[in-house]
Amino acid sequence: MKTELEQQIICSNVFRNFNWLEQLRLYRKKIEERKKVKNIISSRNSTAKELSTAMLKEIRKDEENAKWNLLQEAME
Repeated sequence: MKTELEQQIICSNVFRNFNWLEQLRLYRKKIEERKKVKNIISSRNSTAKELSTAMLKEIRKDEENAKWNLLQEAME
């Protein structure tokens, strides 16, 4: 049979280990949340880049159409 002091030490160690595991779990959770935020930001950035590229293509297409229309008007 264990003495009271040994039981207190064991309980203290178990409690300390539980706290350590809980802190580790919270730390991992924070890391996962940060990864999710980074992924969202990077996906938004890539979406923004794709949109700006598409908009530039449309602008260039409109400029080409305007030039073509001016050329046709000048020929008439």
